[in-house]
Amino acid sequence: MKLVITSFIILCFSLSHAQTINRNWSSELHEEINQFKSCENTSNIGVNSCNAFIGQTLKTIYRVNDFYTSTKGRYMLVSEIQDYLQSDNRWTLLGKGYDQEVLAKAQKLANENKAVVAVYINKSNIGHLAYILPGELQSSGSWGVRVPNSAAFFTTQPEKSYLNKGLSYSFPRTAITEVHLYARKY
Repeated sequence: MKLVITSFIILCFSLSHAQTINRNWSSELHEEINQFKSCENTSNIGVNSCNAFIGQTLKTIYRVNDFYTSTKGRYMLVSEIQDYLQSDNRWTLLGKGYDQEVLAKAQKLANENKAVVAVYINKSNIGHLAYILPGELQSSGSWGVRVPNSAAFFTTQPEKSYLNKGLSYSFPRTAITEVHLYARKY
């Protein structure tokens, strides 16, 4: 009996921390991308209301609000998200964008409804973030590997923001050695 009760407690605890995905994530994310494309104050420098879409997408898809900072009362900028991913023990570095095994693992985790992001920060500390979405690996001529399905918001070119394209759409080939993929632990 003690073993049954212990097993039940462990099961309840693990389920309370299990990852869930928003059933309507695709349509809600599509709507957010459309709103972002018409947002008036996009830019790659500084904090503005349009930048919130980038961090809030984690909550839209995975119901996780890790990219919101209550101390600043806003969603993080990409450079802040990168710092957070490197220091928070709930996230782990999978590897770099040129590694086929890392890309395949990222797609597998996304298909298991686990949050995965790809981040690039340039020398000026300005960055870009893409979300790995459930889907299939796709051949990328520019990267020369199979890349996961993704979505991203482009702050300097909002019209390029997208849903359900290969990760290589987000980052040029010249950047893949600096694209880092992170997965959330559950």
